[in-house]
Amino acid sequence: MNMKYIIIFLISITILYSGNMVRAEGPAAKPASSVKIAIEPEGTVIPGETVQFTVTAYSQVDADDFRIWAELPSGIKFISGDLDWSGPVKKGEEYFISFTLLIPEKGTHVIKAGARIKLFEGTVFTDRAFFRIGKNIKKNVKGKNVLPGSFISDSKGIVEYELQ
Repeated sequence: MNMKYIIIFLISITILYSGNMVRAEGPAAKPASSVKIAIEPEGTVIPGETVQFTVTAYSQVDADDFRIWAELPSGIKFISGDLDWSGPVKKGEEYFISFTLLIPEKGTHVIKAGARIKLFEGTVFTDRAFFRIGKNIKKNVKGKNVLPGSFISDSKGIVEYELQ
């Protein structure tokens, strides 16, 4: 075979494939979270009385594997409702769990809530929220000062994300 043709062939292949090559510069951008969550009481939280809480989760994508949960600290009595739900979700819809608690007379307590969505190829997004109950005591929760009876969102966005 003629050396001239081999060189032309190699140059052609190089030109053809060099246009299709993409080089990433710098760190890859993290995708936005596909789930948001909030926890709120219905009414005033009064020590010694019952109050209903609602955890609201919002999905920004369709998914078959979605979970909402609430975690209660020791000292708070669960009266009724659901602390966990899982199932498929539709983009743009809100999903709820509600539960009634007996609020203790004393102490400082933090109710934790979370939502997790699993997408294709093992991509997992979570969001967490906290509701603090207590009397005039500031407490640091995940690096944030939380006043009694206040809601804070601790959106973690991506807890697990792997490129396959």
